[in-house]
Amino acid sequence: MNREVMRVGRHELSAVCENLLQQDWELLTMVASDERDLPASAFVIRYFFAQNNLMKVIESSVPAAEPTYASVTRVTPAAAWYEREAFDLFGLYPIGHPDLRPLVLHEDWPQDVYPLRKDYPLHVAQPRVQGRDWDYPKVAGAGVFEVPVGPIHAGVIEPGHFRFQVMGDSVLHLEAKLFYKHRGLEKRAEGISLLQGRFLAERTCAVCSVSHALSYAHAVEQISATEVPTRARFLRSLFAELERLYNHIGDIGNLCAGIGFAYGSNHGARLKEQLMQLNDSLTGHRYLRGTIVPGGVARDLTEPHRRQLELELQDVKQQLHEIVEVIVHQDTVRNRFVNTGILSSQAARRLA
Repeated sequence: MNREVMRVGRHELSAVCENLLQQDWELLTMVASDERDLPASAFVIRYFFAQNNLMKVIESSVPAAEPTYASVTRVTPAAAWYEREAFDLFGLYPIGHPDLRPLVLHEDWPQDVYPLRKDYPLHVAQPRVQGRDWDYPKVAGAGVFEVPVGPIHAGVIEPGHFRFQVMGDSVLHLEAKLFYKHRGLEKRAEGISLLQGRFLAERTCAVCSVSHALSYAHAVEQISATEVPTRARFLRSLFAELERLYNHIGDIGNLCAGIGFAYGSNHGARLKEQLMQLNDSLTGHRYLRGTIVPGGVARDLTEPHRRQLELELQDVKQQLHEIVEVIVHQDTVRNRFVNTGILSSQAARRLA
């Protein structure tokens, strides 16, 4: 992907990003970094936009003496959590942001302590303080109920506290509180070797091991101008597809679990397990860890592997087709999937 970097003043960010959005550029992400000990001599924030095969990076320096900038959330809600995260971890204040409540760092984290600044000590435990109240919007009225869920859940899902304000099947407002298991991996990555960084990257998220390791490898290869062999590129694509498959098929089961349809939930979990056992047989790891390394791959596939893969995927495809046919023709499923909780494509794009 071709990339262009555009440097703008910190108070021009909102206007520049709004102009790109009006030209149908899509916001990918926003990241902040502490570059006070680098030539920038400041904090730096970067907004990444994409259009077709092009990437545009809007970059701005934020001085330590006045760590403020014009919030982009005003022009796209998709920037809201990125800017809240940068405020939590770096202390960079987005002027005009409508909601700067704690996000990553919860209410018992001391104010004005920013762990991703370079002068924050890595190996010192942070004392906690008396927790502030968790303030969130509330809906009131006849027939409105608040349903708290979590933060501890059944099964293997990680913690998350959700407060649903509902009227019947309609969710009027959802307040989500996540990051209970925030591990400080970005801070932990400071000062480690490139090889250690690969291990850290693929453990960011168990079910995203390939995608995180691949992104990390791409960054290292771009910095070092490393050319990846053709066979390794093919194998990387294959491993990434295997990861996508077991996640997407598992999500079919998860969707059914969310509406209480046991048939779809159970079969989705069963097919996901079949694919994860295939991963283990091919690579030695159910989550495909250890397959991607900077410069190439650490696992090769043989002709017997190819035949096994082809047979297994044909079997999964046939089973999935039969299961989906049952799912989509259930009235209870269609009522929940089609007629309830409709999100327009326009709203989804604004929030993506």
